[in-house]
Amino acid sequence: VASGGQQIMGPTVHIGSESVNTLTMMLDTIDLLAELAQQCASHSHPSVGTPTNAGAFNQTAAKAGQTRSKYQNIIA
Repeated sequence: VASGGQQIMGPTVHIGSESVNTLTMMLDTIDLLAELAQQCASHSHPSVGTPTNAGAFNQTAAKAGQTRSKYQNIIA
């Protein structure tokens, strides 16, 4: 790689083998982050209820979905 870095451009990007695109791991990780945030927002204990910052967890889940939407179309 040159000192200036490397740039890959195209309508979609695939990095990996024929059957595995490592960039899909990024999308999978974003999905897990959203799921975890949703689970944290709805987690409760008897007589305590859901977290007082459940809204923040839900916002994080929404941001994860927005981030996924931003990148999913360029990943082959």
